[in-house]
Amino acid sequence: MVFNSYLFLLVFLPLLLAGWFVLNHRGHFRLAEYFMTCMSAWFYGMFGLWPLLIIFGTILWNYMISLAADRLQRRAAAAQESTAQQQTGVQAAAAQTPLAGKQQAAAARRLRLLMAAGICGNLLVLAVFKYLPVVSDKAGFALPVGLSFYVFSQISFIIDRCRGEIAHDGFGNYVLYVMFFPKLAEGPITMYDEIMRQFRDPKRRRFQQENFTRGWILLTLGLGKKLLLADNLAAAASYGFSAAYYSDFLTGILAICCYAFQLYMDFSGFCDMGMGIGWMLNIELPVNFDAPYKTVSFGKFWQKWHMTLTRFFTKYVYIPLGGSRKGRARTVLNIMIVFLLSALWHGASVNYLIWGVLSGALVAAYHLWSHRRKPAPAVRYGDAKAAGNSTSEKSSPAASKTVAQAAERSAAAGTAAKAAGARVLTFGLFCFTLVFFGAQRPDLSLAFLRCMKYLRFPGNLLRLSGNISLPELFVVDKAASMLSPQLAQYVKLAELAALLAVCVVLVNRHRCAREIAKTLRLSRRNGILLGLLFAWCMISMTGVSTYLYFKF
Repeated sequence: MVFNSYLFLLVFLPLLLAGWFVLNHRGHFRLAEYFMTCMSAWFYGMFGLWPLLIIFGTILWNYMISLAADRLQRRAAAAQESTAQQQTGVQAAAAQTPLAGKQQAAAARRLRLLMAAGICGNLLVLAVFKYLPVVSDKAGFALPVGLSFYVFSQISFIIDRCRGEIAHDGFGNYVLYVMFFPKLAEGPITMYDEIMRQFRDPKRRRFQQENFTRGWILLTLGLGKKLLLADNLAAAASYGFSAAYYSDFLTGILAICCYAFQLYMDFSGFCDMGMGIGWMLNIELPVNFDAPYKTVSFGKFWQKWHMTLTRFFTKYVYIPLGGSRKGRARTVLNIMIVFLLSALWHGASVNYLIWGVLSGALVAAYHLWSHRRKPAPAVRYGDAKAAGNSTSEKSSPAASKTVAQAAERSAAAGTAAKAAGARVLTFGLFCFTLVFFGAQRPDLSLAFLRCMKYLRFPGNLLRLSGNISLPELFVVDKAASMLSPQLAQYVKLAELAALLAVCVVLVNRHRCAREIAKTLRLSRRNGILLGLLFAWCMISMTGVSTYLYFKF
């Protein structure tokens, strides 16, 4: 089941919301949690019985690890308490240190072994279903939807449990954490405590009209991203990669831009829908996107794109390896390790590995460059005034102030121009890495890049744009084709250009969809506009396509 389906929006979601709030209103809190878990199982079970069995298998494995860790921690605490009770006085305190130290060291070793076993068990599931296609094909297995997301969420749980950062919890609570459907199929990757502490809050179990309304707004905006933008760009992007051997410069630029915006609108649209549903339930999911295309450096880009995956690797890989605390060479190595792991998380394809190496190298290069460059001195009013006085000692105060203001405007314009150039460069570098991320094989990626040296018009441009189909403009397309087939081709090209222009405007807005949903004035006019957008999305569901990140 997907968010952009009639079954979900017209049947599943109304039943879920009604059951959840009614049960909580009547004080049946535990029953409400069971209801949420069962509804989440129904949601995920629509992808097939086999994926449901796999996720329950991982839940049992990780909960057993947590239970074993709890027993070890309890025994260590009991042994320490018993030793402290048996020994008193100064001599006992002196004798307690070696014994307590040995007990703590032994407990720590067991916990480390247990944590390693838990992590290896989760990684084994990923290896079988993602990295051993020969085994999975012979067994008739298909990649379970959202496998990487819920496996990484459970790895974070195991590590935090064995470190003692979170306490052991009931089995029902753990199943609810893993199965909570808004984050199940396509993320974000969540931490245990940030979800379950919200379920424990009685205030969040009450129906709150404003949260419900703003959640519906965000759900509608996410639907628009997915159905009206990502799905319409998908055909052109797919054709651009498949026809890499027949491409040229203009076609390649347009194809990679289509793919970049499709990827963003698809993934961020899903996250917006999931977060909006969470708001309806008074549950706040972690932010996964924060305007990445507005960043002015490639190093900052990954702090805005798939933020929960970045958070996972930062907390559990980058920082334990030393982060940036052990010199520049070690920092570069740690960055490359993180991006190689990120590439393996996406899949075992050679193209993903190339993408990981390129992205890691660009981030490492930015890190080295940013630590060597010197910031330009800021233009201040006093400096500009002094400069004006040195030019002409007889100039009036008004003239000096005019000079200062002109200097400030010039500096601001220069800063804005540099920021715009940096954003274009960052987007260009990201698109360059997507040539390997989006293509299925390295030869297609290399052919795509080789054909970029040919500057032809229209080249393959009209064939690329001819792959899009906007039902809203059916009459326009039909009229153009009746007048002239060639005119119809250029109309398609104009439609694709307009679609990309809308994407550019949206990603460069001051506020993202999440901020718009939080701050939008709840007026009749805005309600009508959002209602029309929701109806438009409902009509557009006839051409539903799968989510790009389902394969990860």
